[in-house]
Amino acid sequence: MQKVTLKAEARSATGKGTARSLRRGGSIPAVIYKGGKAEALTLNHKEMITFINKTRGEKALITLDFGSDKRLALMKEYQVDPVDNTLLHADFMEIDMNVMVRVPIKVKLMGEAIGIKRDKGILERQIREVEVEALPNNIPGHLELDITGLAAGSALHVSDLVAPEGVRILTEMSDPVASVTLPKVQVEEEAAAEEGAEEAAAGEGEKAQDKDEKSEEKKEK
Repeated sequence: MQKVTLKAEARSATGKGTARSLRRGGSIPAVIYKGGKAEALTLNHKEMITFINKTRGEKALITLDFGSDKRLALMKEYQVDPVDNTLLHADFMEIDMNVMVRVPIKVKLMGEAIGIKRDKGILERQIREVEVEALPNNIPGHLELDITGLAAGSALHVSDLVAPEGVRILTEMSDPVASVTLPKVQVEEEAAAEEGAEEAAAGEGEKAQDKDEKSEEKKEK
């Protein structure tokens, strides 16, 4: 897991007006949670953008530097404007290095599924994150899942993930993570081909039966 330091300032003023003023001044409003309590703080906009682009959704151990005080945290989430995609707000969770925490972890799919390469199937993602429990130092940036052996019509599940030592996966093990399906047209073509083969086989069987019946009639004559 990456380790990052972000400069922070405590703030007492809250509200939409304050948030807009902070953004105009090159800062981002944020909140840090601990023990059911929330404290408002301010972060540097450029530092936050750099941090988000660098980590790309992976978990990172963050030191919030208040100058005379430093606090360890994990980022819970951040909000962006749906129209212009500008960063609006961030939420953090303060942590103790000796206390277990529960956090969502990104799942990365590794390799190219044989069901895509060989069978021309389509990869579908059912889960992009799983919840894990661990001490902060043991939290991985992400979990990897090898999909190279994934054939069309098959799926890989949470149980197929391998967690590092000291990390417990809390998400239901039977939940599917990724699967490969065949395109609808291909499925219909294969079904039609199978139906045609069955009809052909049935036809050959009827012909053979008719031939046997005619042979029996000749014998009787």
